[in-house]
Amino acid sequence: MSDLSAEEVAIARQFDLTQKVIPFFDRHLLYPILESLRDVYDDRAITKLTYDLFKDTNMTGFLKEQWKLLEGNENYSKEILDKDTQIEKTLAQLSQEAQKTLDVLNKQEVQEDLKQDKLLNQEYLAKNHNITEEDIDKLYEFGQFQYNRGDYVMASDLLANFRALSTSNEKVLNATWGKFACEILRTEWDAALKELAKLREIVDSRSFGEPLTQLHSRTWVIHWSLFPFFNIENGLESLVDLYFSSSYLSTIQAACPWILRYLVAAVVASESSTKNNLSNPAFQKRLKELIGVVGQEQYEYNDPLTSFYQGIVH
Repeated sequence: MSDLSAEEVAIARQFDLTQKVIPFFDRHLLYPILESLRDVYDDRAITKLTYDLFKDTNMTGFLKEQWKLLEGNENYSKEILDKDTQIEKTLAQLSQEAQKTLDVLNKQEVQEDLKQDKLLNQEYLAKNHNITEEDIDKLYEFGQFQYNRGDYVMASDLLANFRALSTSNEKVLNATWGKFACEILRTEWDAALKELAKLREIVDSRSFGEPLTQLHSRTWVIHWSLFPFFNIENGLESLVDLYFSSSYLSTIQAACPWILRYLVAAVVASESSTKNNLSNPAFQKRLKELIGVVGQEQYEYNDPLTSFYQGIVH
């Protein structure tokens, strides 16, 4: 049962951003968001949403748990039972296909011989250990499968090994997104920050792609980065630094103005605002810039926090 009053629940529902942020998250990352809503919405409704969200994944054990919560029995649907059987077969097959490459990569002499140049590494592995590009791609496929199965530790390792060897820019980018998600879901925040840095290096490069594609990718970076930034020491300062950078601030204004809620919260709550920095010219400049952005976007987005910020700054 929620500890919130009826009035507090009504306000929380009125300003709930879930519908807005759903398009910018992987379904696995939506799970902690849904869990946080149990004090705001009907508990059974959240469980049903969770079940529907994951029914197309390989997480049959998790689906069985949700089924028992919803139905109160273990008479699982035929769909779950059939999928359970198929997943075990696929797991065994992919594990066998990837094992040869993993065994080679685990050899000390191989680790010592691998260089920074991926093409040279592929040539070395093909010549000395009969590891082909197809074998390397099996690590990617297996990593995706394990992620979809909810084994984020194994998925992280597989995607890291794949990324170290692959020359496919598209798959390396996807693997980096996947590894970032794995570290978030494992609450390994330092590792998540490293993946965030790798993602930004790719997404922010001039050669990344069309401007619209880059804008879309930056919106995902902005949303996903909320997880580590709100869970690490000095994370709010890092959030402010990123979101105030010109390319990301313009992305927020163009594609996701609701992120201003989190930027305002970070500015107000960050140590920069409490350590005698209120008179600092650089900090004052940011305050003025933020109030300008909040004012510009008030017709597109406003909530009690952004309104409060406008009130205390003016």
